[in-house]
Amino acid sequence: MVKPGKRQWRQALKGSIAIGLMWLTGLGWHIATFSSPSMTAEKAIVLGAAINGDRPSPVFKARIDHAIDLLQSGQVKYLIFTGGIGEGKTLAESEVAQAYALEKGISNKQIFIETASRTTYQNLQESRQFIDHPQSTPVMIISDPLHLARAKMMMNRLDIKSTTSATPYSRYRTWKTQLPFLLREIYFWHHHIITGR
Repeated sequence: MVKPGKRQWRQALKGSIAIGLMWLTGLGWHIATFSSPSMTAEKAIVLGAAINGDRPSPVFKARIDHAIDLLQSGQVKYLIFTGGIGEGKTLAESEVAQAYALEKGISNKQIFIETASRTTYQNLQESRQFIDHPQSTPVMIISDPLHLARAKMMMNRLDIKSTTSATPYSRYRTWKTQLPFLLREIYFWHHHIITGR
């Protein structure tokens, strides 16, 4: 026979697990379905990603290509490339992105770069130096779809008005690639809430 105290403890544990699963499911749904109203912006922040030598990785290239499309269509006027020098690398992610954009015919006058950041939060924080009126003039965040909910949350906490635009060229197109990305975003969402980074 189960003692009343043990029974209550088990019920409380089951309830906590149920609440936790509901929270994780809801957060996952929010991240997976997130979008913000489409609008033009003077500047767009392109979140950094891995590079292969002096070339952007396929994931990073997809973000840069979308940014170039938006620039050429007049939806943004300037691009802010982000990302510092990763471990074992000699070039900053933003420098590689800048070189790629110049190859595509984008004027260097339309490009800003920061070379200090190593994380998404730092990408956004370091970009603030290029934003003239962060609380009133919206800036656009460009990345993969599953990355944007967390980036938008971070911009809100940095008190920077923003909108988002997901690259249609994302390399994360199947559940096999999207699920690990989603789980990673859920983890880093909590990491940011707890650490502020």
